[in-house]
Amino acid sequence: MTTNPIEIYRRQIEKALQSGNATEHTYRPALKTLIESLVSGITATNEPKRVECGAPDYVVSRKSPHGPVSLGYIEAKDVGKNLDEEERSGQLRRYRAALPNLILTDYLEFRWYVGGDVRLTERLARVSKGDKLTAEKDGAHAVSDLLTAFLSQQAEPISDPKMLALRMARLTHFIRDMIVEAFDNHYASATLMDLHGAFEKALIPDLPIPQFADMFAQTLAYGLFAARCNHHGLAGSFKRLGAASEIPKTNPFLRQLFNTITGPDLNDEPFVDFVDDLTQLLADTDITAVLADFGKRTARQDPVVHFYETFLAAYDPKLRETRGVYYTPEPVVSYIVRSVDYLLKNRFGCANGLADTATIEYEREEEEGGKVRKVKGTTPRVLILDPACGTGTFLYSVIDQIREEFRRQGNAGMWSGYVKNHLLPRIFGFELLMAPYAVAHFKLGMQLAGQDLTPAQRAKWAYDFSGDERLCVFLTNTLEEAERRAQMEFGFLRTLTEEANATVRIKRELPILAVIGNPPYSGHSANRSWEIKNGKKTPTFIGQLIQDYYSVDGKPLGEKNPKWLQDDYVKFIRWGQWRIERTGAGVLAFITNNGYLDNPTFRGMRQQLMKAFTEIYILNLHGNSKKKERSPDGSKDENVFDIQQGVTLGIFIKESNKPGPSKVFHDDLWGLRESKYESLFETEIQRTRWNELSPSSPFYLFVPHDTDLFAEYQKGYKLPDLFPVNSVGITTARDNLAVQWNAKQVLEITRDFLSLGIEEARAKYNLGEDARDWKVKLAQGDLREHGISSNNVAKILYRPFDNRFTYYTGRSRGFICMPRPELMGHMLQGDNLAVATTRSIETERGWEHVFASRGIIQHHTVSIKEVNYILPLYLYPALDGGRSGQAELAVQAPPWPTGKDGRKPNLKPEFVADIGKRLVLSFVSDGKGNLNKTFGPEDVFNYIYAVFHSPTYRTRYAEFLKSDFPRVPLTSDANLFRSLCGLGGELVALHLLESPKLTTPIARFPVKGPNLVEKGFPKYFGPGELAPGIGSPLVAGRVYISKGELKAGKEGQYFDGVPPEVWEFHIGGYQVCEKWLKDRRERTLSYDDQLHYAKVVTALKETIRLMAAIDAVIPKWPIK
Repeated sequence: MTTNPIEIYRRQIEKALQSGNATEHTYRPALKTLIESLVSGITATNEPKRVECGAPDYVVSRKSPHGPVSLGYIEAKDVGKNLDEEERSGQLRRYRAALPNLILTDYLEFRWYVGGDVRLTERLARVSKGDKLTAEKDGAHAVSDLLTAFLSQQAEPISDPKMLALRMARLTHFIRDMIVEAFDNHYASATLMDLHGAFEKALIPDLPIPQFADMFAQTLAYGLFAARCNHHGLAGSFKRLGAASEIPKTNPFLRQLFNTITGPDLNDEPFVDFVDDLTQLLADTDITAVLADFGKRTARQDPVVHFYETFLAAYDPKLRETRGVYYTPEPVVSYIVRSVDYLLKNRFGCANGLADTATIEYEREEEEGGKVRKVKGTTPRVLILDPACGTGTFLYSVIDQIREEFRRQGNAGMWSGYVKNHLLPRIFGFELLMAPYAVAHFKLGMQLAGQDLTPAQRAKWAYDFSGDERLCVFLTNTLEEAERRAQMEFGFLRTLTEEANATVRIKRELPILAVIGNPPYSGHSANRSWEIKNGKKTPTFIGQLIQDYYSVDGKPLGEKNPKWLQDDYVKFIRWGQWRIERTGAGVLAFITNNGYLDNPTFRGMRQQLMKAFTEIYILNLHGNSKKKERSPDGSKDENVFDIQQGVTLGIFIKESNKPGPSKVFHDDLWGLRESKYESLFETEIQRTRWNELSPSSPFYLFVPHDTDLFAEYQKGYKLPDLFPVNSVGITTARDNLAVQWNAKQVLEITRDFLSLGIEEARAKYNLGEDARDWKVKLAQGDLREHGISSNNVAKILYRPFDNRFTYYTGRSRGFICMPRPELMGHMLQGDNLAVATTRSIETERGWEHVFASRGIIQHHTVSIKEVNYILPLYLYPALDGGRSGQAELAVQAPPWPTGKDGRKPNLKPEFVADIGKRLVLSFVSDGKGNLNKTFGPEDVFNYIYAVFHSPTYRTRYAEFLKSDFPRVPLTSDANLFRSLCGLGGELVALHLLESPKLTTPIARFPVKGPNLVEKGFPKYFGPGELAPGIGSPLVAGRVYISKGELKAGKEGQYFDGVPPEVWEFHIGGYQVCEKWLKDRRERTLSYDDQLHYAKVVTALKETIRLMAAIDAVIPKWPIK
């Protein structure tokens, strides 16, 4: 009888297989026995609860002097399972990314992966007739060798910080995924649920489970890392149990929290093996080499932060973007810190600037006998706070600035006493995210210990923390109200509450003199402005503060979509303003998104900042790749960060007893990133060449502009003031489902979508996760309530010259997320005309964002970068009495006579009266007038459309068209008015494809073929160029939709007769001739499509001609 473990294993598998009722679980004992028999001291553990939470089937470990050490993992599938398919699965991709030593098996074939790559594949046997196993030649020996090598595999010791960050990130993400699975499968322990509840109560209300899992997993990772850096035991002796005591006392919160979550109870968590893997990874790391690298700080790069960013990029690249986690470049930090130092010395009488040790009296609250009373206290005068400190970059720079001054003076003997008594009590940081919070503590602790200095210098300047001294970096939500919470006597909430209470004095009482930093940029802020209290919607603390930015000149902004005021960076500026106002004087210095400098939505914010401060300095660093910004000389402009949004430095100074409004100073910094860095290093506030601005009502712009030309432009009527009923375009939230090429497709898809289950529909139509305002269930409910009827199929102008179809019920948060029924009903109910445009522009091409429509539009019809608006010419009476949400005609329109189908003009009466007075013409309320004695709404529309297509208008007012709706200048010249009405009417007809000039298009489609727009097309070849397969230069431009095959004698298909200026013509953010065909890649063009495109080419050629004609008839500017 054989004693070969492999042969015994093969027979056990064969026996189970022949029983006829075996599952993949049936074979597990046999595999466990085999693994444990190959090498002594090995244990293969299968824990069903852990498997349910996303762990591989087996964790294989060995005994060691310091406890069990994980060797690797085995994922087992049923006999005969296709391992190629399993290898491509998301589960295996996740395992291979996180687990350095892994086997995938179907019990007969074994695939061994090391570091995510296949190292070896061997097969023991194959299933043959009668469920018998036919052994592979040399299979037993080969599999034995593979398994023995797997069990002998040892991780390479790590001495490189990058490799450590990558390995830590993969394991940490695995732990995070298992925590999410534990909650999803109702396996979450009481420990996890209690901790989640504690974080919700003390830090982040309504904390989503994935975000909690991130916080927990990263707490484990960085807690272990901090403990390992402080561990001084023998090599390999670092262990999870007891690690909390090795976390530096400078971070008491992490120390206490870590002690709670890594104790014996962790052994019952399904992810404990991976925590132990992380521990072993750190135990095997040459931490001395890693820390030596951390000391190699340069002017351009902070290696500690580089470690964190490497970790985050491997852990979850999207997390960095959604949380606005971007390391602030050292030159930017240096400019701000040196500028604040200068201002403290020269504006606030602090002789030593950031290093000043003067004290002042202040008023603080003291609780006694359940009552709060105010008492006098003493505090250092120069208190510095970074309210979104991230990894501590700004605080590091502050300490560095102060320490360098001491080094210049040769006061090493005074340094420790200064740090203890005059530095640690004065610098504060707030951070909401656990990982950067832990990194900040680690980095600042290393800095004060002199780890960034040479060994010789370190001996002189290292500060030795003693007792219970802590760094004043706190885990807290800055934007939450500073309220002292009742002390909890148990559990995690006590630890969190103690940390939160420590921040109350800093937030509310201490006279903070300098607020600095780089707050997060997040348009969809996680910091709530509203909450439900006692059943009522109530503003939160920051929500109440931010309301000040919603008015200007004592009146509401009147913005229909003021969501950008909810961006996190705006909230942090408002909080910083509030904090300096409480002190009564000080400096607020941030680097932020630069959108608030000129966007009209922020005009109230700009006015409030001018009221609050005495001087404002704006250094616009530009770098907006979304706008494709170029330097004034036409050269390339780059961002100082690796982001698309342009940024600015803002330094706001408030001097006591100096009333506002503040003086505002501005400068631009253009060019390549490195040149910007050099400039920021070489200058600070007193050496920057400032230009004083004169911000004034109504916009209070924080950018330079021509004041005389602005006054001229302001005399015109703003477009939405002329068309009182207006709205943004509809938002479907799921264009691929809601917008189709034809009405038939709309009906087919809506019927099919309605017939499917929620998850089936989500998968089939690739709908992704539900959003706040669009959910599969609600979309199906909307269709179910309204039924599927061709009456609800509506044409929608999706892009310029590109009409498509949608299913429109008018129900908000239904099949269409935001259908805007208050306006779109007027477009659907009868013959109408509307102008589509944008509020502002984000492209350096200039303003060309206007187009005419007869139907509803989408919120990106004329530009993908900006929200698009629709302004209809006529209003119709609501057929259902307004129940659909359509704006009531009687309320919205003036008492002019009704016209066709009961409609009335959507025009402001004062505007109409002004035109009539200037031109001595009478207004007719429908259609057109004769322009000799009368004018009508469509004449007004055509006049406006002509003015907006004047090249001179677009260039003359380019600066102002960037930041707000276009304005309409009026003329008192009746002949000019008539000419512009005629030219504008021609343009409108062309853009609606209703012009008789389109009867014979100029473009041809001469080559027969499949009419398919191939991948990589369209491609344009202009006159004089050589097109593929053509021996002589082209006479006219061609737009190819497919590739020719010369050897096969096949010619590519193309539209001929397309002039270069037509090919290049843009409407809004779209190059029309290219965009229309790009959207139809891999689609076959029908005859109607081909004819339509030829008409578009013709319409654009005529548009170019008419634009020149419009400029020719306007004798001079401004229009008189």
